[in-house]
Amino acid sequence: MNPIIEKIHDEQFIAVLRADTVEEAIEKGEKLIQAGIRILEVTFTIPEAEKVIEYFTRKVDMIVGAGTVITIEQAQLAVRAGAQFVISPGYDHELGKFAKEHHIVYIPGVVTPTDIMQTMKDGFTILKLFPANAYSPSYIKHLKGPFPNIELIPTGGITNETAQQWLDAGALAVGMGSGLAAIKGPVL
Repeated sequence: MNPIIEKIHDEQFIAVLRADTVEEAIEKGEKLIQAGIRILEVTFTIPEAEKVIEYFTRKVDMIVGAGTVITIEQAQLAVRAGAQFVISPGYDHELGKFAKEHHIVYIPGVVTPTDIMQTMKDGFTILKLFPANAYSPSYIKHLKGPFPNIELIPTGGITNETAQQWLDAGALAVGMGSGLAAIKGPVL
């Protein structure tokens, strides 16, 4: 197993970092680290997200990736900034090709069996289930029936109350953004 994926599996939790500015993102990220978070997904909804990625890649024992990556340009910025993985809300063949060429972990977003078949065809089996809150945790079991070789990371609307349910249903890990304050106390 890839060491990045192995760490995600071990931690079972990816903190999805969103903010309006680089400074706000760094402040939130620092609080998450103090709370024990070891995997950060810095979203490209943050203006100049690559600066945040670069800042956190200097931290020891951190896995830092780029999220909400929807263009090759964003993927290039993420890789140059030191991102160890790239996550998209959907799947783009060109992003997949870019990730393979640059030997970076790419976790494309999926919802349907058709999405999964396309990602598998291109060699991707670690997938983001998004938006997860549109489904119940049992959806993972249903998807893994015909696709036993995939690993899913549900993201979007995951809460402290539902995170363990998703993991119990077979999720590799969960991604949590807006629910972070609830799971880690008054961190944010």
